Amino acid sequence: MILKSYNMDETTRFDKIQRSLYDETALNSLTPKELELRIRYKHIFTIWLDNPWWSDKEMVRYIRQELGIQKTQAYEDLQKVKLILGNVANANKEWHRYSVIEMAKETYNLAKKRGDLKAMAMALDKLGKYTRLDQKDVDEIPWDQLIPPEFETTNDVGVLKIIRPADFDKKVKAAKKRYLGADLEIEEAEYE
Repeated sequence: MILKSYNMDETTRFDKIQRSLYDETALNSLTPKELELRIRYKHIFTIWLDNPWWSDKEMVRYIRQELGIQKTQAYEDLQKVKLILGNVANANKEWHRYSVIEMAKETYNLAKKRGDLKAMAMALDKLGKYTRLDQKDVDEIPWDQLIPPEFETTNDVGVLKIIRPADFDKKVKAAKKRYLGADLEIEEAEYE
């Protein structure tokens, strides 16, 4: 039971911190401990953005060394940062793509200075590949031509084509008796 209430408090704390990251007026409702966590989460995310190639394990190692917290807490903080601010894995991929493109441009420029046509063509080939210029553009979805389906509301459960068990009425009576008591009679009313 204590664990359950701890998790409830933790969720509430987490929600408050998350709200305060995007709404400065929510800062006033944070306790000193929550403000400390907010600063820690922001620090972790900033370091992660500066080093997008770091794995989770490397991030945890950094968090433990720099912030002096336990391994389990470091993993929890990293997961919460991912929930609040998003996963840097996509940013990591984009960073690598950017790096490869910049290196391909640099290679092209060096080859051009030397007059090496073969190296220039290879650099252009890689540049085209990593900028995806060698692939066909994705067709735009014609949102204005899409027609949403028309639904017709009904109170007839028969349209669901659910087969009623043979002993359904018997089960309903047993449930009424069990939950409402044997002495209580329930009368079904007609709806007009």
